[in-house]
Amino acid sequence: MISAIQKMGCSLGFEAFITQSSLSRQGIPSATICCPTLVIASEDDAIRSMKEAEELVEAIPYASLRIIRDSGHMIPLEQPRELARTIVEWIPAT
Repeated sequence: MISAIQKMGCSLGFEAFITQSSLSRQGIPSATICCPTLVIASEDDAIRSMKEAEELVEAIPYASLRIIRDSGHMIPLEQPRELARTIVEWIPAT
């Protein structure tokens, strides 16, 4: 998995890494989002905390939270089937 992430980083380039790493999420008017929103988090994410996910859900009207277990920050690589299942199950519920 580390190798796959390193390859993605190389293909995106250093500037993309720096841009993504320095994004500020403060000041985003979350309350203006007016469509159903699914926040997906991992209980073992060492980069983004569960508290951050919960804060997003509280700030965005009509948001719901789903937690992917046995995964870190790279849910699409670590638990792709569980991620897809979570999204597919959520869509009809909206």
